[in-house]
Amino acid sequence: STVDASGTINGSGASVSVSTSGATTNATDLVFGYVVQGGGASSVTPGSGFTALETAQIDLPIGKSVTSAGTQTCTWTFNTSNNWDGTCSAIAATGGATRPPTLPLMGVGDD
Repeated sequence: STVDASGTINGSGASVSVSTSGATTNATDLVFGYVVQGGGASSVTPGSGFTALETAQIDLPIGKSVTSAGTQTCTWTFNTSNNWDGTCSAIAATGGATRPPTLPLMGVGDD
């Protein structure tokens, strides 16, 4: 597997949107995202089309497969406004069974 495109951003609010920094070139990428909140929220839901990859977590990994190339966007919604850091990566499979991708880790307030 190779990273086709990725992006990170930090912000505040109840809605989180993180886009890849450029367009993907592979129409069948797997898109993974992770958001870390700074406190205050008691729940988070994945955006439309995404599946939560963990349960009962406030810092939520998500994923989905896509069917077209282009800029990919990972989204979440917290139940209340707070500070957050998010990442979104599009992974292109290069054939055969592969190891799951490693996404960058981050902490709230890290730059």
